[in-house]
Amino acid sequence: MTERTLELGPAGHTVKVGWKDAPLDVEVWDGQVVLHQVGKPTRRIDAHHKVSGMSRYTTDIRLPGMLYGTIVRSPHPSAEIREIDDAGALTMPGVRGIHRLASKGDIVRFEGQEILAIAADSLHQAQDAARAVKVTYAVLPHVAELEQAMRDDSPVVYGKTSGVPGKNSLPVQGNVRGPATGGRRFAPTGDVSQAIVDAKVRVDLTFRTAVQTHSCLEPHGSVVRVTEDGGFEIWTSTQSIASVVSDVAREFSLQKSQVRVHCDYIGGGFGSKFGAGIYTMAAAHLARITKRPVRIVLDRRAEHLVGGNRPSSLQKVKLGASEDGTLTALEVRVWGSAGVGTGAGAASPYFTIYQCANRRSFEYDVFTNAGPAAAFRAPGHPQGVFALEGAMDQLSQKLGMDPIEVRLRNDPHPTRRLQWDIARKHADWDRLRKMWPARVGDIVRGIGAASSVWYNVVELGVGATVEVYRDGGVVVLSAVQDIGGGIRTVLAQVVAEVFGLQAEQISVKIGDSVWPIGPGSGGSKTTASLTPAVHQAAIVARKKLAAAVAHSLSVPAEDLRFHEGRVVDKAGEILTDFRSAAAKMRAEKIVGHGERTDDMPGISAAKEEPLRALATTIGGVQIAQVAVNIGTGVVTVEKIVAVHDCGRVMNPLQAASQVRGGVIQGIGYALFEERLLDKTTGRMLNPNLESYKIPTIANAPEIDVHFVDVYSGLNSTGAMGLGEPATVPTAAAIANAVFHATGIHPAELPMTPERLLKTWRDGGLLSE
Repeated sequence: MTERTLELGPAGHTVKVGWKDAPLDVEVWDGQVVLHQVGKPTRRIDAHHKVSGMSRYTTDIRLPGMLYGTIVRSPHPSAEIREIDDAGALTMPGVRGIHRLASKGDIVRFEGQEILAIAADSLHQAQDAARAVKVTYAVLPHVAELEQAMRDDSPVVYGKTSGVPGKNSLPVQGNVRGPATGGRRFAPTGDVSQAIVDAKVRVDLTFRTAVQTHSCLEPHGSVVRVTEDGGFEIWTSTQSIASVVSDVAREFSLQKSQVRVHCDYIGGGFGSKFGAGIYTMAAAHLARITKRPVRIVLDRRAEHLVGGNRPSSLQKVKLGASEDGTLTALEVRVWGSAGVGTGAGAASPYFTIYQCANRRSFEYDVFTNAGPAAAFRAPGHPQGVFALEGAMDQLSQKLGMDPIEVRLRNDPHPTRRLQWDIARKHADWDRLRKMWPARVGDIVRGIGAASSVWYNVVELGVGATVEVYRDGGVVVLSAVQDIGGGIRTVLAQVVAEVFGLQAEQISVKIGDSVWPIGPGSGGSKTTASLTPAVHQAAIVARKKLAAAVAHSLSVPAEDLRFHEGRVVDKAGEILTDFRSAAAKMRAEKIVGHGERTDDMPGISAAKEEPLRALATTIGGVQIAQVAVNIGTGVVTVEKIVAVHDCGRVMNPLQAASQVRGGVIQGIGYALFEERLLDKTTGRMLNPNLESYKIPTIANAPEIDVHFVDVYSGLNSTGAMGLGEPATVPTAAAIANAVFHATGIHPAELPMTPERLLKTWRDGGLLSE
């Protein structure tokens, strides 16, 4: 142990930070390290497999003797099951087994709730049998809408005898659970009520957002077979191989070693594919019953009904400020519906973007008869930022100040302050803000901005193995899944950096639970969790390789270096090439293993408070340019400038792709996506991808992506998350651009033409 000096902070603005009791054997990629593979634009190593169709997704899996399963679902949003008659289904052609998922007397609380599963020789036979199942229901009153569910006379989703979901002992009144007031992390501060009264400038606003479904292009699904030891082998579309192993082992009282899970590729998850899911459990039960492999894949309707969603929100926001734009008061009350589930909060951004001495939040879950929500790309943040940033823009208008200047006055985050400089330059903010709104016919243009925040989330205890073979092959093994972010390529880059090779020279094997446990792909934690473990595994393997070949090269092992495919001494003299060096090993292979341990002190040990903020939060800003047709209500997003950080950027090419995907999803949230439930029947009216609109290539604008490298010193590779932050500010920036163009802020998402035209008529922009 000794003291080391690390160069930490945003690129171009780093500071020297002392690290006491630093272990000598830990290599840290801080701001003074020069890297050759990591941080360079690198093509995906699996690109050929994806574009050629060689990649195997769960829906591609076909096993010998496999049966096809389907699930009978409730057509009612609220009912009591009086009888389940499956006798006729059992005699249908091709039917091999039935597994009940509900019983007589059970209460159904949403359309699509699972009743029983059927396995047959073909999918059509299974579907025919499902139609033959007779379920008798006593239909009960239901509630489909958030604000209706909040009323005292609303039908109650959970009666007194039924368990209300949620871990906390929050009060429940009718369908309203809460309030949660932030707890330890976001505790209220100051005297908000008095600060609002004393504020020189105030805004008091209401915002609404609709339910957004995940709409993964690859639906949820699994193929399950029983193994010789009574366990299972499972192919599934999942964001966490490890969680599927745990869930199935728990359900069937198995050892985790008896459950093997594969996930080679996944066609979208966005937070909805954690855990085994009812469909996997049903397939496993049917596989045991029939003694044959069973495949269950949700259809598109079921995806919308039970595949998860982003909760709706009703937010009442109060801001107070001094005459110079300094925030003096901030209050938000959030009501959100996660259907029959919880987790509809949206207040976190109110505590983590801007400084304010007096602030508080109240969050309520409102139960409705609809499918439960699931984590969805930065849970709660697109909702919260839409309202917060909309309020900030309207506060700026009252102050007569530039919206970015008001943000800078209240935001101490050192990276985000740099990002605003980059964004306003590349968006031509200062010129367009003055030149617009500019109207040509019915088209009026505007420009708007919004901030983003996410957090440094990691999963400890995950690991990886690096193997070096005598023929020069280098292999990485980890039971992580690649949900599209390109973790295969990043792992190859990290190992290539350690061995002085090229990324394409590294073989990456992931997606199988027999390899070291990998992190779940959620919370934007995959790269930050796994790359330090892979880095350490590669260093261990490199040391073993150096020791194995040092004698034959007549150089002490500690003097060997690996660079550009060669082995050199400490003076840089070339001794041999990498493959020839590996051939000198006595063993067929050497193995290095690494595990993710606690974060290192890094920037959290810095004296400067703003720098310390980088240890917990990830910044980001976006500026949107829009063309608004005030005749039709159609908003066209023409350009998004997105400036983000994610620690040290591992692969700018892939990172930019992540940002573009997040922006496009944010455009869908802003303009198109809305789950529609019929008030009378409680059934979903648009459970497809025809009438539930998601963005297509025709809706994708120019997306100008920029990054600020941040050297955190929190882990050896410097990686932090990116998957979620890029979608957080998009809808807010678009809404603020529409505000700039029309002078009327759209207070509800999505900003459909019908909704905007009504808002403009009510606001006096249009005459009847």
